Amino acid sequence: MLRLLKIIIFPLLVFFLLGGRSIAQNSVKTYRGIYNFYFPQADSLLVYNLIEKIDPGITAIENFFDLKPTIPVQIYLTKSQAEFESYSVDGFPEWAQAIAFVNKRVIILRAANGDEVIRLPQVLLHELVHIYLGILSPKKRIPTWLHEGIAQYLSHEGLTMDEQVLIANALYSDKINYLMALDSLFAFNPLQARLAYALARSSVDYFVQQYGLDALLQTLKALNTYSVNKAFLHATGRDFIDFERGWFGYIDEKYSWMFLINAENIVWAVLVLLFFTAWIRIRFKNRKTRNSWEDDIETNEFFD
Repeated sequence: MLRLLKIIIFPLLVFFLLGGRSIAQNSVKTYRGIYNFYFPQADSLLVYNLIEKIDPGITAIENFFDLKPTIPVQIYLTKSQAEFESYSVDGFPEWAQAIAFVNKRVIILRAANGDEVIRLPQVLLHELVHIYLGILSPKKRIPTWLHEGIAQYLSHEGLTMDEQVLIANALYSDKINYLMALDSLFAFNPLQARLAYALARSSVDYFVQQYGLDALLQTLKALNTYSVNKAFLHATGRDFIDFERGWFGYIDEKYSWMFLINAENIVWAVLVLLFFTAWIRIRFKNRKTRNSWEDDIETNEFFD
């Protein structure tokens, strides 16, 4: 019964929130005739600056997919965690700064502090890629890892040093998930989610390196017709199992050595280095002392 109520109430609540918000918001800005921004009037400058920064990125995204939305995309700017979470019945993942309701063409952004404001252009481009992927595959045939990997790739979210070390740690402890296991991403804790995003990004990096962007787009289109395995075979000549095996080898070769960069490993390395430095100095000092004694023996006379 509870499940049935959720099924009925959730669409109504989303409709109320997303429909009613346009009234509550003070200002609306339409960009390129298709992207509608809803925001408090006090944040007009922030939104205009955001639009200016995302313009080249949107052009690149449109060129990659070779399509444009025919239904307007609604973008809502929130300024607090409470306002952000009010758009969802069950709440959003604690680590999320933005959410895209792909089928409804709605994006909810949070800009609650300075760091989030700085990241806003990249975050918005990331969510727009999800919207485009939803247009390309309305039946939701694209796996989560590929969704997130492409969103990061096309919004130019490169792997940070910390994320590369995170992959290295997972390799060292044998905790690398299969890509399909990332479908549970929204149930992950922050650390698990961060690793999942890093793995997703690395998988797309590997794909593009091996097959190129054209093959990536062909794979996405093929997923509307074929299974994941057959879509990969159709677009690349290799099935998904072969791809994943190659990706495992790629991240192992590229990131496994970075396990040594862990802070605790650096501390131990420094301690070992200090120990050997001290040991060498003591050995050198002892040798110097012995040499001085030998010189004294050679230059002095002894009597019995």
